[in-house]
Amino acid sequence: EVSQLVTVGANDSITTSFSGRTDQKGFGEFLLIFDSFNTSESLGQLHFDGRILLQNLTYIFTEVNNGISVDVSLNSNRLAVEDLTSVVITFNSGASPQSLEMEPQYSSFLVNIGTYEIGTNITLSIEAIDNNGVHYYLDEMEFSVESGETTSGPAGGIDPLLMVIMAGAIVGVVIVIGVIVKIKKS
Repeated sequence: EVSQLVTVGANDSITTSFSGRTDQKGFGEFLLIFDSFNTSESLGQLHFDGRILLQNLTYIFTEVNNGISVDVSLNSNRLAVEDLTSVVITFNSGASPQSLEMEPQYSSFLVNIGTYEIGTNITLSIEAIDNNGVHYYLDEMEFSVESGETTSGPAGGIDPLLMVIMAGAIVGVVIVIGVIVKIKKS
């Protein structure tokens, strides 16, 4: 399925963006296809920024006098927290749906959704809006309130900053090996 077609003329450049959805485990796949690619020169700089705004959920259960207090933490990455203007969680424990604004933290969003008995089933979904007014959704999911401290939701992705550091380290090692080989041949 083609979701966006971009045409770039010869000796020209363009900046564009597109969005997509990940599954409940935070996995997303984007495919770039260069159709009708015709040039006798090398391809110029191509930058692909795979910033993941919403990653995994963590449910934090804390025992209190009248039951289990439930916090929901939505992990993001440090850069994406600044890009989101609103993150709203809608949840239902069997009565009627309620919505709350999640509070931004350093690299996540956090909200307390109330106190419940052990075994209570809660469904929730999340909607986030970025600085450009684009809406992002985490599909409805369900969890059960447990005793203990923390239960993780679906697994999330790797922080983009960490990926850049790892890529830089690999490039550095390759350069050092290349210099050593060149010196030995001299």
